[in-house]
Amino acid sequence: MASEITRILLVVTLIGVALVAGIAVVQTPPESPADSGESIPTVTEQSGTDDTSVCVVFFYHPSCPHCEDVEEYLDRVKPQYNVTVHQHNTGNDDSVRLLKQYYEAYDVPERDRGGVPIVFVADNYAAGSAGGIDLIQSAIESNEAVACPTVSQSAE
Repeated sequence: MASEITRILLVVTLIGVALVAGIAVVQTPPESPADSGESIPTVTEQSGTDDTSVCVVFFYHPSCPHCEDVEEYLDRVKPQYNVTVHQHNTGNDDSVRLLKQYYEAYDVPERDRGGVPIVFVADNYAAGSAGGIDLIQSAIESNEAVACPTVSQSAE
């Protein structure tokens, strides 16, 4: 009888610990990259004048978590540096058509097509959040004006 009570107490204790741990996990906010020790790219101080602007064309989708990384990066650097951003939501048919024109103009290989985020800066593009952030950071650090990349707006 005593061993049966001990087992019941053990089971109840384990269930209690599991419930408390589950509640703690649910209530704990996700770590930001800064809290996790993950390296966040930063832009070194720009030593040029205000005539150095960088234009970025950024294709995203609202449900894309990697797109949010690029958006957060842009939100951090736009106030500090002369960065112009043209954002296009790929949930919109017109944006998808425009993205296809950028694919053609930039000779984007098939492996990089169809996903977001994708960023176009000057004569370069980068697919994925890390590549996109690196491309934007390099353009800012170049300390040179970077015109908005454009493609022909002809209908398909």
